[in-house]
Amino acid sequence: MDFRFFVFLVLVCGCIDSGLEAPSSTSNLDLVVDDNVVDMDFCSDLTGGVKNLCVDNLGFKRDVVFADALELGDTYFIAEDYLEAISAYSLALALDDKSTEMWIGVCDSYVLVDDYSSAYDFCLTASQMTSSNSIPLYNLGMIYFSQGKSFKSIEIFDSAIDMGLGDNLIWSGKCYVLNEIENFTEALKACKNAVNKGGVDSVLFNNLAYSLYALENYELALDYYNQSLSLDSLDEVTWKNKALVYIELEDFDLALEAVDESIKINKKYSSAQYIKGYILLQKGEIGDGKLHLEKAVELEGDNPYLWSDIGYDYIEIGELHSSKHAFEKSLELDDTQVDTWIAYGDLLSIYFEAEDAKTAYMTALELEPNNEYALDALVNLA
Repeated sequence: MDFRFFVFLVLVCGCIDSGLEAPSSTSNLDLVVDDNVVDMDFCSDLTGGVKNLCVDNLGFKRDVVFADALELGDTYFIAEDYLEAISAYSLALALDDKSTEMWIGVCDSYVLVDDYSSAYDFCLTASQMTSSNSIPLYNLGMIYFSQGKSFKSIEIFDSAIDMGLGDNLIWSGKCYVLNEIENFTEALKACKNAVNKGGVDSVLFNNLAYSLYALENYELALDYYNQSLSLDSLDEVTWKNKALVYIELEDFDLALEAVDESIKINKKYSSAQYIKGYILLQKGEIGDGKLHLEKAVELEGDNPYLWSDIGYDYIEIGELHSSKHAFEKSLELDDTQVDTWIAYGDLLSIYFEAEDAKTAYMTALELEPNNEYALDALVNLA
């Protein structure tokens, strides 16, 4: 299951959402001097677009340049010229490093371009400068998650909630992370809290629907996927996820309609191509189903999980050599998949070589020594 890493666009400075990549490092921000005007000494320590913008304002009063830089950043941001916007915001921050809004803006900017290592210092500073704004804490939580520190991410969200900053943004972040670590019960609670706090967002509804789907509440999941699509009908992922719900409800005709909408939006979406292939196989349309499985592989042939799923599908339609090839391809790409080693072992033990099956089960046990299924399978082969 693939999900988008989402970043909410939140108003900063009363007139912008959030920005993009800042061209200077934090070392460029300790530059405020007592002079009332911008001079070359001040500009010379800056870099990139920030320095160029600074030089353009030589001789002007610092407070005037600060106000102009802030306004210019807003203008560029609205025009979606994010790099220029960040140059302007960074100059404003260099002129006044006590401006909480600017720290938040640069923090947001780095997060939106997935440059979390650069974002960290800005977000941390912003969170220390304000006790009334959830944005920097939200961004910190997402940064920790991007670094594989899921529990630290949850701690950040919980600390924001304890500080009274548990708005729909914080709860939405917690909802997303809990879904990703497959704590679906707690994810559902977080998603509902986000909605109760006023969250009306297609991504939030998509995450709420996924929690319900994972907890096998398919009818309600379908309702929230529909709400998500009512806000954004051109989201191929939500259409594909809706198809998955119909598959669980064994309504393959509606599942096919939903996945077709996904493919109509993005023909290169490998997951949707795979799901369509699976649906067609379930409907007995083997030839067309295989064509879509092949399309999925053409689009994302380096995905070991896709190959593993195809291996299972080929078993269902009795194409055992194709299944064997798919499992082998999957394990060639990622040989740490315990479930795939076991499935490969099952296939080999029934239809091919028992000794090779033993090797597959033993490999699974090396990765997960207490796996009871693999242990029992080896005993049965003895």
